Amino acid sequence: MERSAILQEKLSENEQRFHRAYEQIVLLDNKLKDLQVRYNRAKRDGNRSFCYTIRLKMSGVQVVRNVYRQYIQHKADTIVELRHEISIAEDLTDIIH
Repeated sequence: MERSAILQEKLSENEQRFHRAYEQIVLLDNKLKDLQVRYNRAKRDGNRSFCYTIRLKMSGVQVVRNVYRQYIQHKADTIVELRHEISIAEDLTDIIH
């Protein structure tokens, strides 16, 4: 397989993973919004035990969301590098042929 084809395949894989991770972040953001509503309701009603457990759940979701954010940042950097390598490989192929 030619170098640019291999790079294109890697780029496609990384873009798919990036988009799947982004979708997970959207779902986690929605989960956080739902938990925030539940927390506000429990706080308003003076239900301190529910406030505590909901805050723990929110904290866990925030940690997972931050891990996904780091992951997509890494994937974004990889995608930029691969696109740069592909353009260089295509330029070299054009020069050679």
